[in-house]
Amino acid sequence: MAARSVVTYFGIVVVLTLPLWVLGAFVRYDLLPGLPISAVAVVCPTLAAAFLTLREGGWSRLVELLGRSVSMRGAGRWLFPAMLINPVIFSLSFLASRMLGESIPNPELSAVSVLALFSVFLVSALFEEIGWSGYALGRLQARMRPLLASLVLGAFWALWHVPALLQVGRSAEWIVWWCLWSISARVIMVWLYNWSRASVMAVVLYHAASNLCWQMYPVSGSYFDPRVTGLITFAVVMLVVSHSIITRRTEKW
Repeated sequence: MAARSVVTYFGIVVVLTLPLWVLGAFVRYDLLPGLPISAVAVVCPTLAAAFLTLREGGWSRLVELLGRSVSMRGAGRWLFPAMLINPVIFSLSFLASRMLGESIPNPELSAVSVLALFSVFLVSALFEEIGWSGYALGRLQARMRPLLASLVLGAFWALWHVPALLQVGRSAEWIVWWCLWSISARVIMVWLYNWSRASVMAVVLYHAASNLCWQMYPVSGSYFDPRVTGLITFAVVMLVVSHSIITRRTEKW
């Protein structure tokens, strides 16, 4: 039943997103640099989760889902790592690109722009993660090991973004490397979720920080290279898996 509900959930997300993909194909308007108008589809994961939750358990279950998603209970010491992992990854990506000889300018940061963008991305990440982490992840993990669940969810999440990436002119090679980065990021998010005692907000903070780092990368993210960032993020995944093995917390994976 859990697996069937996730398949149904994925299908509803696609159906809800389809009109926005069509809109993005005809309306060339960027909400932010590299972010087409179809990106308003961030609301679709939560809308799909709300619909299915209402059908499965009524308003009380929906209120429980929303309350659990915004609760800080259980997150504790994992909130700061959730916010700091991506700044470290993107800083390493910047240094690696420089070492590889890429002529990449220094980032231009201001407190006002950082706070404004983080606020926007915090809301958008919450809309996504109420669905991905609050609804779908638990059902996937009820049927499979967390690592496999993270790969399944990460693959769908990455593919769900592909139409928007095509609408801003990304090449096939760029998108493949971007998918490696996204799937690796989802593995880290599931690790955070499990170690923070199922805190959706820990995942939201990671997600928001990821989007912020991308947009604050030199020249509004235009120098972002998913090959470099993807490989570095994948290396972090290897550390995450090693951490679970060394600590013998195999139930986390």
